[in-house]
Amino acid sequence: VGPGGTMSSPPPATTSVEALDGATLAKVYAHLEPRDIVRVSAASKHLASAADEPLFRELFAQAWDEPAWPVASYRDLFLARHRATVAASAVDPAPMMASVESLAALKRGDAKGASTAHLADDARWGVVAAHAEELARAVNASETIDRTDRTIDAANVVRGLHRWLIELTTMAHARRRCLAGEAWWPTSGNRAMLAVSRALSACLTRCPRVRDALLADETQTRSRPEMFSGVPEHPPLRELLGLCVAGPPGAPP
Repeated sequence: VGPGGTMSSPPPATTSVEALDGATLAKVYAHLEPRDIVRVSAASKHLASAADEPLFRELFAQAWDEPAWPVASYRDLFLARHRATVAASAVDPAPMMASVESLAALKRGDAKGASTAHLADDARWGVVAAHAEELARAVNASETIDRTDRTIDAANVVRGLHRWLIELTTMAHARRRCLAGEAWWPTSGNRAMLAVSRALSACLTRCPRVRDALLADETQTRSRPEMFSGVPEHPPLRELLGLCVAGPPGAPP
């Protein structure tokens, strides 16, 4: 009962998305972008159960060419390629800045701080290697390249691979100059360099759209800065280059 003795209407009922059945959720997913389906389905087991194998097979067919071998799980394959594509498309200077801090700690003689940062670097190179290996497999998996080429081109994956290669080679050179002994470069770094190089080679040799964007017209140089506009030409990279000219700890100036 409201003021003055009048009857007030009850508040409208609300329905949580978790209360929706699988069939209704499937209809909702049909109106979402693939990246949104991935995010929503990761929120809970119930939401994930509605994103079933047929749905992921349809999403896969929209973005990637069919592999030449049988696919055990389109869900797992789509998610692996989605994560790799998103990672290569992202422009995040934070890991590079962390690497700079680890080398700066070495220059200060802070071995403990440098060791912690190096462990983080090594773990990240393992992740980069896994993503690059997945992208190389995606390009080389199919006899014909069409949807895969469009996806790689639209996401600017080559720009991301190029950025990773710049970061890896610069960090390798900086570590070699700053660290003494055999532990200057981890196995994960070698794996990442090889994986990124393979992925770049696959994209440039098998993806016509990607290749045309880079090599179509030598006189139109504007296309290249656009493709590589996200390469981290920022202070952390310049700091690394500065560290490259310095010798290892204890070395004469």
